[in-house]
Amino acid sequence: MNTLKAIIGEKELDALAIGANILGSGGGGDPAYDMLIAKECIREWGPVLLLSVDAIDDQSWVAPIGYMGAPLICLEKLPSGREFPIIVKELAKCKKSIGALLPFEIGGSNAFAPFCAAGKLGLPVLDADTFGRAFPEMNMSVCELAGISPSPAIIVDNHDQYAIVHAHDGVSMERKLRALTTSMGASAAVCTYPMQGRQAKEILIKGSLSLAIEMGKTFIEASEKGELVPSEILKQWGGTFLCEGTIVNNVSSLQDSFLKGEVCIEGGNRQWTIHYQNEFLAIQENNHFLATTPDIIVVFDNDSGMPVPVERLAFGLQVSVCALPAPTIWQTPAGLACVGPRAFGFSCDYQPVSERGKVGCARLELI
Repeated sequence: MNTLKAIIGEKELDALAIGANILGSGGGGDPAYDMLIAKECIREWGPVLLLSVDAIDDQSWVAPIGYMGAPLICLEKLPSGREFPIIVKELAKCKKSIGALLPFEIGGSNAFAPFCAAGKLGLPVLDADTFGRAFPEMNMSVCELAGISPSPAIIVDNHDQYAIVHAHDGVSMERKLRALTTSMGASAAVCTYPMQGRQAKEILIKGSLSLAIEMGKTFIEASEKGELVPSEILKQWGGTFLCEGTIVNNVSSLQDSFLKGEVCIEGGNRQWTIHYQNEFLAIQENNHFLATTPDIIVVFDNDSGMPVPVERLAFGLQVSVCALPAPTIWQTPAGLACVGPRAFGFSCDYQPVSERGKVGCARLELI
């Protein structure tokens, strides 16, 4: 990035909804409701400043925020819009006055979390996240790889009930927050791994918000021209086409605030199974894996050309499946130990679906 900032208005949020669903690998929650909250905030408080990570002051504290819980529950148990201001207020009481917000993950509704509070709080949003996609557990973060403390964490439900949580490491924090989320109805707003600007510059996955906006704008423009073919569009970001067919079965269950399941797709006398835990984790044909985590698996509705999150999978839906390469940090031995296929119980080693490299280089014009 050559300059420091961009202005995010309603038009950019429309694009973000598409791009965040793509990068979320099916997870992060359906962004429709949170986009409405974010748009209303922009109407009331004005456009939001999107900062390059390099522009944040070294001593300033930044807060990664988002939602924890099962995406299916989030469709029914809607946030109030008050959660994130409460989080920032409570962090200030912990002597961590926040200078900027960012989504802890770029996927789905979580990409909108900072835009639901930034204007009201008078804070900018950092063009970054801590996952580079969506993952089911909070400790599956670059912050954990870098040894950033997850404490203090703040968790708030939609009735303004909250808790301040301390833990020695990310795994312990995940367990504590998961138990609280379950007690709060399997959905809550969360901040963990608050960090200073100097740490943010070293570890965050930069440019993820502008990348999602760029992707969304590309899809919108192609749709308006009648040229929307997701598998072709994704090639510019290293995307690979995997399969196409009809959803013939989807078996899922809610377990410990996770939506876990398998969706079966049939097409041309072939059958594929996608395994998911809030996010799409692996796709296989017979005993052969076509793609696995940490690569980003995306299911597209063939009628609309738009990405389908896990909670919107439906019998009879005509879909195509693509994969995008993961951020490079997750392709390292330490990254794969954290989020590779064996971390989720798959008895296979990670094999890249395409040439590796960064997911993409955002071209959103910054001003």
